[in-house]
Amino acid sequence: MRPPEAPRNMLVAMAVFAVFCIGLGVYPEPLYAMLPFAVSYEPYTAAHLVAQFQLLLFAGLAFFVMLPMMKRTLTISLDFDWLYRKLFYKAGQVGLKLMESFNQLIHTGVKQGGQTFLSTFNASRLSRYHLAASWPTGSMVLWIGVILGGYLLMNVYF
Repeated sequence: MRPPEAPRNMLVAMAVFAVFCIGLGVYPEPLYAMLPFAVSYEPYTAAHLVAQFQLLLFAGLAFFVMLPMMKRTLTISLDFDWLYRKLFYKAGQVGLKLMESFNQLIHTGVKQGGQTFLSTFNASRLSRYHLAASWPTGSMVLWIGVILGGYLLMNVYF
């Protein structure tokens, strides 16, 4: 499988910037002229050239010496991503099951506790008072509106 050649406009852009980079490497004075202070740096001295060629040659030598070790092998290598792909996923599934069972336990306990409280309250003498009776929702909304309106009137005039 080989990808298709890049479009013409991309090839032109790469060529233009390659020429620009080579030009700045050969003639860096325009780049130095843009600096805010005067620079007296000579990039092409014998010491610089020897040091850079040494780096390049030894990097190439290391690459070619190690080339036989870089052959493709059909192995499975477990990387760090195994943790979040497999282990954390399984731990999350177990945690989710625990949370679901805990939620069911809490839900059942609250429901039974509420039913016990209501049956105990209905059996007591307090359930006969008027304020303990269930009111329709419309009545509660009316009283909330009255209290809110009174509060707003007090804020406007006081």
